[in-house]
Amino acid sequence: MSDSHAGKNYLGIAVCFDAYEGTLKLETADIKKEMKDIVEILKTKFHYKFPYEDSMPEGLNTFVNPKDLMRSLKIFLEKKYMKVHDQSTDVCLLYFHGHGIFVAGQPCIMSLHGKDNIIPVNEIMHEVHAKTLAGRFYIIFDCCSDFPEEEVDKDTRE
Repeated sequence: MSDSHAGKNYLGIAVCFDAYEGTLKLETADIKKEMKDIVEILKTKFHYKFPYEDSMPEGLNTFVNPKDLMRSLKIFLEKKYMKVHDQSTDVCLLYFHGHGIFVAGQPCIMSLHGKDNIIPVNEIMHEVHAKTLAGRFYIIFDCCSDFPEEEVDKDTRE
């Protein structure tokens, strides 16, 4: 472990939606396996911890096709993670694999279910930051979008 990682708390959260139906169906390899491979790299090379792997009943699959992503995040952060870490997260990384979409120039992720099908990334970031007070927040999107970059507002890009 390098000196820059010593004593720091690196929280990772990996979200994956792969059970889309109809025209949204993903025609790729095993997305869950790809997500787990990325998680392993983040753990071994970059010292991220994915604590729900051990503390939640579904383990690493906690955020794979969740019926209500925001509720699942709240339960994990409030009832499991924060009891142990007491708001001491230095860096938080959110990895998302699935469909992405821009709505009014804002990046969103597409879940599988009902009225909460489109979730603004800012809403996820706000929820996680409010519970962890992470000094830095990184997001990795492993999804495609046909939205022209020049149409995304400047604040979103930065």
